[in-house]
Amino acid sequence: MSKKLTFTALFSALICASSFIQIPFIAGIPLVLQDVLCIIAGIVLGPMYGTLSVLIFLLLGCLGLPVFSGKAGISVILQGPTGGFLIGYLVAAFVAGMILLFTWKKQNSVIHWFFISLAVVVSTIIIYAFGIFRFSVLFPANSFAENLTIVLIPFLPGTLVKSAIAIPFAKKILPTVKNYLE
Repeated sequence: MSKKLTFTALFSALICASSFIQIPFIAGIPLVLQDVLCIIAGIVLGPMYGTLSVLIFLLLGCLGLPVFSGKAGISVILQGPTGGFLIGYLVAAFVAGMILLFTWKKQNSVIHWFFISLAVVVSTIIIYAFGIFRFSVLFPANSFAENLTIVLIPFLPGTLVKSAIAIPFAKKILPTVKNYLE
């Protein structure tokens, strides 16, 4: 149990630290590594501890640490354009962990690659769905197509690159972390 909590804290710290690695982008939504780290936390730590690591990150940001792309406070979630993405991180970590919950022992199989890839893709879609929904609520005058043009389309190349790196990275560290935690 203490090993799992240690890794949970470690992933929370990694997610927090990654907030300072960002590329400013349009509409106040920067390109960050936090999304992919939240997904990897779910894959590696499982649904419970992966989600807990993201929850700790969110709570630290709500309490004032500048970990929401250099911003802090609960108002970022409640009023900012990135609030939907931040809530999406929590759900994405849980879903990624659930997808991998029963398949991680098949480490050398093609099916394991498939489920890691599925976890990354589905979790990324969840993050974007929450982000687009929140952005649409904040800017109801925009059409859905306009919101997609602002919130989704410009970020797809970066998301594809991050996902392409996250899949083999998660595949590589998953057995090591799982063996250590057992």
